Amino acid sequence: MAENNLEKHVSRRGLLQMMGGGAGIALFGAGAASLLSGCAAPNGGGSGGSGGQIAIGLFAEPDSLDPAAMHLLPSYQVTSSIYDQLLWKIAGQPSDRYLPGLATSYSVSPDGKTYTFKLRKGVMFHDGTPFNASAVKATFDRIVAPATKSVSAKSVLGPYRSSTVVDDYTVQVNFSAANGGFLNNVTSPLLAIVSPTAAGKQGSLFGRHPVGTGPFKFSSWITGESIQLVRNEEYAWGPDTAGLKGPAKLSQVTFRIVTTSPSQANALQSGALQVAQGMDISDVVRLTKAGFRQKVVGASGVPFGFVLNVQKAPTNDLRVRQAIQYATDAQAINSTVFSDVYESANTVLTSGMFGHSKTVSYSYQPDRAASLLDQAGWTMGSDGVRRKGGESLQLSWLIESGGFGFQDAAELMSAQLQKAGIASQITQAATPQYVAGIEAGSMNVSGLYDYAADPYVLNTLFSCAEVGDGPNDAHFCSPQIDAQIAAANATIDASARAAAYEAIEDELMQQAMFVPVYSLAAVYVTATSVSGIAYTPLTVPLLTGATA
Repeated sequence: MAENNLEKHVSRRGLLQMMGGGAGIALFGAGAASLLSGCAAPNGGGSGGSGGQIAIGLFAEPDSLDPAAMHLLPSYQVTSSIYDQLLWKIAGQPSDRYLPGLATSYSVSPDGKTYTFKLRKGVMFHDGTPFNASAVKATFDRIVAPATKSVSAKSVLGPYRSSTVVDDYTVQVNFSAANGGFLNNVTSPLLAIVSPTAAGKQGSLFGRHPVGTGPFKFSSWITGESIQLVRNEEYAWGPDTAGLKGPAKLSQVTFRIVTTSPSQANALQSGALQVAQGMDISDVVRLTKAGFRQKVVGASGVPFGFVLNVQKAPTNDLRVRQAIQYATDAQAINSTVFSDVYESANTVLTSGMFGHSKTVSYSYQPDRAASLLDQAGWTMGSDGVRRKGGESLQLSWLIESGGFGFQDAAELMSAQLQKAGIASQITQAATPQYVAGIEAGSMNVSGLYDYAADPYVLNTLFSCAEVGDGPNDAHFCSPQIDAQIAAANATIDASARAAAYEAIEDELMQQAMFVPVYSLAAVYVTATSVSGIAYTPLTVPLLTGATA
């Protein structure tokens, strides 16, 4: 096995090229005159320079700060400052470029079943215990342990068999089948390395008392209000790019839970936040015109779109699902709701994801939608709603509250479907009720986007094993597609692996259970005093080099 020495592989020239690529693009120029009355100056309220503090808005409460147990993006955004991964990726870098994290080099066996990592020496967890090969083994063993009840991390880890401690700073990670996506997935926050001592001591409470090796230590979590982190003074092992070499410049990071777009905008204007995100596009435009900085960070993962439940009538009929696809004008949604900020999506993976299929399975064709509904036995009524057997053709929608644009997009899409004779009932719910409703399958339509490092995310979102209490919102189960996903993940050759995933995407789109709207991206708006934030391909901010 050839060893990839990461510290030597990443040259200064390579770093400059990556940094020049940028983590995102400025979409709107800052206006000279403020359109917002009674607001703080765009330089925000942080105390700049070394030792400063920053407040970042979270659009939802994290579900956990335990990588093995978490599901939600806000959790990723907090934990990426608490933990480190074995390898890192920075947005804008080449897709095959891995930066050293807790591992300094790696090698892969010819059969793709064994990954060997040489580990960094001199690293300590926040609780004072040493990082070593046993900690890596304990982290991965814990993910697959039944008592952990891991869902997302376990799925991302793949066909894990065991880890072998070769010596204190060499670990072999073994799989029961070739795991072609592991290097991508090991850069995910879901596979961050945790303190075995703290995890064992805290048990099920570890998600509220996290301990890692990252640039910031956990300080407090006030439910519904904030999570506070303080600088890890000993940190010196971050990836040496984009200003990430530790220790951090900031002395404190506060993640404030601000769940609505107007509230985040107001907090940014008043100086209570220096970084806002997840806001409605209209608020983003107003703030950037007022002089705040705005950055769009393209993401790898699953596009913003709507999932159709294949087990609940009437979307249990493929013809109805196909009709919904043809009756939806996604480009109009993109233009009207999102001001054409984002790139339109065509399938279940974002355009920047490895293995993305360019096949366009559906387009806006209302006549074809009408024909499919006629074939399915739904007859147009005098009130503009189709009926069959005395029942109206109506969809129940469940939309998570807190912004994201799902409500506005759902209202416009439902108006488009109404023209085809499909009625809608849209319900908004807070995150806990939303998740419970999705798992119970109580809706026909729900919103979806997902950030992922590798196309193996399709296993998480569409496999039979994830129906019910897992994240398979479509409640779709096909043993044949499960087998195809497993085979794709077992493929080591890059071109063959990409082709396999493209074929899987096309088959999933033929099942018409996902209506893609736009290719996923994150929009951050910051005070002008904020600088030095880098981002991962999952659009997670990395704060070691940040100042406010």
